[in-house]
Amino acid sequence: METNKITNHDKTEQSRIDEFKIDCDVVSIGIVESIFNRKNGTPRQSGICPQSKGIIRINKKLFNNPSHPLIGIEKFSYLWIIFYFHENKNKRRFIAKIHPPRLNGSSCGVFASRSPHRPNPFGLTIVKLDRVEDGCLYISGLDMINDTPVIDIKPFIVKYDYPYDSMISNQINPNIEPDEKSDNVQIFSEQNQMIPEEKTKNLDWIDGEIVHEVQVDFTVRSLQQLSSFHSQSFHMDNSSKCNHCFRLFNNEHDAKEAIINLLKADPRSVYRRKKCVDRLYYFTIDSIHITAWFDIETDIVEVIKIKPWNPEKK
Repeated sequence: METNKITNHDKTEQSRIDEFKIDCDVVSIGIVESIFNRKNGTPRQSGICPQSKGIIRINKKLFNNPSHPLIGIEKFSYLWIIFYFHENKNKRRFIAKIHPPRLNGSSCGVFASRSPHRPNPFGLTIVKLDRVEDGCLYISGLDMINDTPVIDIKPFIVKYDYPYDSMISNQINPNIEPDEKSDNVQIFSEQNQMIPEEKTKNLDWIDGEIVHEVQVDFTVRSLQQLSSFHSQSFHMDNSSKCNHCFRLFNNEHDAKEAIINLLKADPRSVYRRKKCVDRLYYFTIDSIHITAWFDIETDIVEVIKIKPWNPEKK
């Protein structure tokens, strides 16, 4: 029977880690319920798929009343979420350079990227707040997988989080309070000029000039299969669920739009894009399993099969 051996390299690595460790009390204040069940198909940035739905459930054992820490949060339209990459297998690999998928093989420094493989496995994302109910935040536009631990939640405040030129920023009308849910984002963008992002204009992993968006098509059969799915309210008895019930989607239209937004950004890894002969791509969202086929000669991806996802089958 083989046993795990600790190598000299492991000891050196651990020693290096211990030297820079800080005492830090971190707890999970909540858990994300997401339409994304696995890494495959999950968008690399928030906002790529506006139809992506999720719920942040505040830990009831941590707060006596989970609604109390959320008082007033309904006034905000967007939230910053700090979370933990709980399925990151490279938690303690100190990688200096990474290969963003959109660079198609080229590299950049880890701190010049949004890679999840970081010295400390914490993520930061912005989500749209749809509603607050019973100690839960109903959100959309997220890029986190199911069961992601949430470390902290902060409101997005236009006055402080939007990068205005300092000279213009000082002229912001103090009577306008961007803390309330309104059209304040539009108000500020019309009245003030945002700092131009000249430096990032030629960053291909942002602009996507190397890896182009692809066209997404559906076979007739896959659309028929998708039409068999429905929201849980489809059943008169809310306690009754079937394999074709969505967990978070409201209808098949939202599901279809989500599939399109996810696939047109080409979620495949560089390795799969370049090395794999098999052009089939499988992923799950909500309660559905999707099979797609990438035609690399025409930049078209076709959804060929949609079926219920069974989490029991790996």
